Amino acid sequence: MLSPRLFALVVGVNHYRSSVISDLGGCANDARAIYGFLTQRIGVPTENIRLLTSTGAEPDEKLPSRQNIIDGWKWLIEQSRTGDQLFFHFSGHGSQAISNDPYEPDGYDETLVPYDSRAVDDSGKPVYDILDKELAALIAAAEAKGALVTVVLDCCHAGSGTRAIVPVRRTAADRRVRPAGTVLPEASGGRTVASRHWSGKLGSEHVLLAGCRDEEMSHEYRSPTNGAWYGAMSYFLLQKLQELHPKMSWREVHDAVQTQVHNVYARQIPQLEGPGNRAVFGELTPHAGSYLNVISAREAGDAGSDVVIRIAGGAAVGLTPGSHVELYPAGSDALEGRGLGRGEVTESRVDSSYALIKGVSHTEFSLPARVKVTAYGYQRLMYEVTCADPFLLAELTTAPSSPFLHAVGKSTQDGFTRFQVAVENDTYVIRDGSGVQVVQDRPPRTQAGAAKTAEYLHHLATYHNVRTLSNPAPMALMEEALSIDVKTYTRASFTSPKDGEPLGRDGVLPPGRKLWITVRNNSSENLYVTAFSLSAQFGIRRIFPERAPYQLVAPGKEFFINNIGPVVKDPGNESETEIFKVFATRVPTSFDVLEMPELNEPAGTEQTRAFGPLADLMNGIRYDGPRVRNLMVQRDDTHDRWITKQVAVTALRKQEECALPQGQNRINVGTDLDITVEKPAGLGGLLVVSSLRHFAWDADDPISLPPGLNSPEAAPFFQPLSFSHDAGAGGGSPGVLVLDSSAEQLKTISAESPLRIALSVENDPEIAGIVAVAFDGEYYYMVGHPTDAQNLSQSGDKRRMAVEITHLPIPDSAEAKSDFAGGWRRTRSNAGSSAAAEGEVGRGAGGLFGRLISFFQEEWRRAEAAARKDPASDDGDVDGEPSVLDAKHAVRVLFYKLFYQKLPPDLGVRQVRLGEGGTPEYSKVTSLDVSKARRALLITHGFGSSTEKLVQRALPHLMELDEYDLALTFDYETINTGIRESGLLMTAQLRRLGFGADSGPPLDIYSHSMGTQVARVCVEMESGHRFVERVIMVGAHNTGTALAESHRLIPWLATIILNQAGLMDYELLAQLLVIGIARLTTGIQDMAPSAELYQKLNDPRNEVNVKYYIQIGVNSEMDGPVNWRKLFSKTEMTRILDKALDQVLGPNDLLVGVASARGVRGGNWPDLQVDVLGCHHFEYFYAEESLEALRRQFK
Repeated sequence: MLSPRLFALVVGVNHYRSSVISDLGGCANDARAIYGFLTQRIGVPTENIRLLTSTGAEPDEKLPSRQNIIDGWKWLIEQSRTGDQLFFHFSGHGSQAISNDPYEPDGYDETLVPYDSRAVDDSGKPVYDILDKELAALIAAAEAKGALVTVVLDCCHAGSGTRAIVPVRRTAADRRVRPAGTVLPEASGGRTVASRHWSGKLGSEHVLLAGCRDEEMSHEYRSPTNGAWYGAMSYFLLQKLQELHPKMSWREVHDAVQTQVHNVYARQIPQLEGPGNRAVFGELTPHAGSYLNVISAREAGDAGSDVVIRIAGGAAVGLTPGSHVELYPAGSDALEGRGLGRGEVTESRVDSSYALIKGVSHTEFSLPARVKVTAYGYQRLMYEVTCADPFLLAELTTAPSSPFLHAVGKSTQDGFTRFQVAVENDTYVIRDGSGVQVVQDRPPRTQAGAAKTAEYLHHLATYHNVRTLSNPAPMALMEEALSIDVKTYTRASFTSPKDGEPLGRDGVLPPGRKLWITVRNNSSENLYVTAFSLSAQFGIRRIFPERAPYQLVAPGKEFFINNIGPVVKDPGNESETEIFKVFATRVPTSFDVLEMPELNEPAGTEQTRAFGPLADLMNGIRYDGPRVRNLMVQRDDTHDRWITKQVAVTALRKQEECALPQGQNRINVGTDLDITVEKPAGLGGLLVVSSLRHFAWDADDPISLPPGLNSPEAAPFFQPLSFSHDAGAGGGSPGVLVLDSSAEQLKTISAESPLRIALSVENDPEIAGIVAVAFDGEYYYMVGHPTDAQNLSQSGDKRRMAVEITHLPIPDSAEAKSDFAGGWRRTRSNAGSSAAAEGEVGRGAGGLFGRLISFFQEEWRRAEAAARKDPASDDGDVDGEPSVLDAKHAVRVLFYKLFYQKLPPDLGVRQVRLGEGGTPEYSKVTSLDVSKARRALLITHGFGSSTEKLVQRALPHLMELDEYDLALTFDYETINTGIRESGLLMTAQLRRLGFGADSGPPLDIYSHSMGTQVARVCVEMESGHRFVERVIMVGAHNTGTALAESHRLIPWLATIILNQAGLMDYELLAQLLVIGIARLTTGIQDMAPSAELYQKLNDPRNEVNVKYYIQIGVNSEMDGPVNWRKLFSKTEMTRILDKALDQVLGPNDLLVGVASARGVRGGNWPDLQVDVLGCHHFEYFYAEESLEALRRQFK
């Protein structure tokens, strides 16, 4: 059987050809460092790797162009055979692109942005991003050949606003409509799941390590060792891979990388998907190499008695300035005894380094000579603080100042901001480099406040020194010596958990569960072990052993630490992360010098210092920092044999539960947002204050954000509301209110008897109101509108806002419930009454007697609870199955902050073209422009929309249909302006531009929804037939829509958009929600079948004759992700109308019936053609059926 091999495609995009994409600084360094690691550290042949970078100096064949990346993947596939490892690393911008898949909920595909995307190739053809489904197809082809695929993506794909002053790896979405021929054939027609996660879209059994979660940013990071920029994830990935050994799994790598990245950027959490227990490179992984090659040498010194050597290894293999090396002749294998000479690394680059060897001439050895690293320089101790405040700058720069902080007035190109301090409302606010507030206390801007802030910063720096402390290159015997296994549990025997489960994805610990940590000595020698807890309040304390500085653990033995119950101490936080760090050494070593109090706890009176083998390193990290010259991590029999491993555990805040008694109208729920509920007297049940994060990790029926509001266009106007006080830092998970009640009681909520929820939000004047979105386990519903709060906020820095809910959808499983049964929890114990749930951390391994006492206390508590049958203290089913949130029969409600300002819109007729990136570029049109045109096209939009999305979607296809050389748009106000008035305005402007019976080019109009009636007014009522040659109408309500007459058009429109992004303008939707979605407006009145406008338009005496081509959908694809008819029946529409959607409209496209579309002048229009299609109201512009019908018409 042939041995497996490793092939790699490594991509780093610093420079982009298109001017609309910003350049990055560290992507090429990522790629070169990964390349150096693969070749120098584990010996992958260079011919097995393709390296593509763009820094401005590469030949075309080495650039990370779209074609070169795809060709690289095809090369990987061609080379591979069963068992081979294929590795793909991409560093660059991530983004999104308009999807051609009508089932993509948010309307966008995730993409990787190659060097030449958003530009044109040498033949003038546009170049596009690499789609998620294209990458999925390439991975599938590789796996079909039996290869094991690993994908590392150091980029991001979502997020809109950031305070970061360091680069992030995201660029704006590509809004160009993409021709089918530009997608890889093997990916064409491929369906991706309805998820924004790359992992969900890529599927299969590959390993995916992604730079951040969907809603986060991937940041760049400046190395403290060589000053070069890298991706934060890539940098710490390389750091962890220095410890590579054959049994290291991707789960272990991810845990370490996530902890380190999260330490630097509080809102960046790298993600791991796929088989995390897979060994990093399996049997291809060697132990740490014993030497590095010398690739060049030159004389140094006046007498030529010294030599400067270039080593084939740099930051990628842990070499930093100050590292010590010993030089050996070429061909030396053992590298034992004294070599030719010793020296120090003077310069470290990404993939190589330079060292000065004294007392050796370059003539005394031949190349390739070899070097052994004898000590690694430790240079992770300086943190740049950016602050413009003179008080604080003086405090940070005047002796005695912190040895770990470097204060600057503003960030420089050569610097890397670790902390930034802003002055807000005369207080100091401490944030990390990405702009996230990391210390809740805000000292006043005074001399004393500046001193306190400096004290905080020094504390943070010291804490992070300990948090990141690791051996940069432990010897081979230590790499596998220590293993840590973490389980969660609620019940345990004397020696093991009874219902233990592995710590879940991302290390999240649900409320009520505890930790059982098992530490094992896998080596053949004694180890001395110490375990510490690093709290979310920046404190460090030893938790094992309890009374001694270390515990001897014999070969092959293990011990456990149990009854650990991390909790959220700050009531305003939804979660807090605690780190458990374990040290193992070959000789007895005390690490107690690393202990420190929490941020606002009093410090000890004595400053204990370390003694022994690692004393200089620990004292430097804890107290002295860069003041200790030549701080080193030695490689010898004592210093080299130490290792540390750690695991980060995120505890979720216990959810608040509040009973809603029948007969009581007003309930104060509490929470940090001061939530107050006013309800119908007949509504009872249980209200639970939760969050999306709780549901993601601790729910049987999880919930996500509604697809239609999870798009880049929605973000400026709709932002989910968090219930935690760190929401202002961008870190709060969206809040969820869960209402567990019976179907009959939910029906008591109505417009006449609403459910009113008031809460406090940040005092941001741009917030126009709060709206509520309900989820019934299947679909999303717009259920409430903003209203004025009646009582004042309890906090002066917050505003009081309220939302009025007029109906709630009834979940299918709730229909069978006759009354509230208190079934919020399913089968799991509520361990909240245990000591651990109150924040006590047990030390189960602190001695036999202590463990016995702990065990008997737990058993006694259980017996007491069983005797009194106290469900709140019971530990659940006998099988120990953990509980999950059982919300299938409950309604979940999210809240969105509305941002809307009444700005003057850009209305009227304008000229348009598609710019780079597919963004519409509008400009003023003149009569001269019209006079030069041979044929013109005008696009106009529907209700609550604008022409922007129509232009993005439809214009590229329309321009191919005829010889148009002038593209125009007409935008108009749809809410308070009648259709007749808008049609008159459009006609008048067209005439002023020179369109007429005897002047101007022929004009075709492409119109959607309400825009079709504006076009008809122009043609049929304002003599536009004299210059309009053809009108294309899609989704035309030519005799009105019954939904307008029933006052339910806007709620139904909003519901459609929540469940699948449509063409509605989000700013206008926000405006409609602010003014009240149920109110009739002039625009809506004109769409009612009884409106006077339709009597005039459809008067049979009207003898105008212009070619009308109409497309109307019947939404026939009911196998799609949304069953629209069922959704309609579950809204309050059915209750109000007492009819189903088809009964209201007949065959329809969700908003307009086929009969209405056909009803132009009673169906007697002279030149009328109607195509009935399978699409719905928002699919005409990109559904292939619609586009093909258009092409037939123009042929």
